[in-house]
Amino acid sequence: MELAKAMAARRAILFAKELSLFNVVIEGDGLQVMNALSASRRCNTLFGHGIDDCNRLGTSLKACSFIHVRWEENRLAHALARRAV
Repeated sequence: MELAKAMAARRAILFAKELSLFNVVIEGDGLQVMNALSASRRCNTLFGHGIDDCNRLGTSLKACSFIHVRWEENRLAHALARRAV
């Protein structure tokens, strides 16, 4: 599950680049993933390669930050994810 959330963050960064947005805030409801994305140290978890890839891509933007939001506050993203499945 965490890897899927990390890959969703990666896709959001790529989408921002496609739209030529260079100051982005990525919100997600996965606390562990958002904390790993916000940390300045390397992530040594099973989903660490996804985190490292997000951080690498984020450096190509002017500003890229990651914020945890509770699931209840993230209903739109949840609805879009359900439609994608």
